[in-house]
Amino acid sequence: MDIQKDIFTISTEFRNDIIDYFKDKKGLNCLEVGTYKGYTTEILSELFDNVIGLELLDHHIKDCKKFKNVEIRKFDVYKDKWNFKNIDVSFIDCGHDYNLCKSDLDNSLKIRGIKYIIFDDYGVWKGVKQVVNEYIDNGILEKVKFMGLNKNIPD
Repeated sequence: MDIQKDIFTISTEFRNDIIDYFKDKKGLNCLEVGTYKGYTTEILSELFDNVIGLELLDHHIKDCKKFKNVEIRKFDVYKDKWNFKNIDVSFIDCGHDYNLCKSDLDNSLKIRGIKYIIFDDYGVWKGVKQVVNEYIDNGILEKVKFMGLNKNIPD
């Protein structure tokens, strides 16, 4: 299947930017908040020592179980208690409205030792962009690299 025809997945450019940025950073563990069909999970499994994928839907959980060094947890990111350790990177691709994205970000920031947070759909969903910009403006986050399509998205 040509995954680029799947409008709910991230772009090849975004995946390639993630690969380029993290390919030389070794010994990192990743939390994937929302796995969908596992297209990105597969890439993350090749970049990071361990990946924990959080997914609520059984059919998506099944899609992701085949990848090396990936643990998929049936998990409701908005109801279940976040208690993750040894996570360096949080890849946020779950709820895209302001309150849901803010919840994902706040929970990710509570993980001791978190170094990087990657946001999907910054240029597509107003809520994601609003949360990210708010946290940057307030000095909570620092923009390190813009990844994916539309690299000249205005603030």
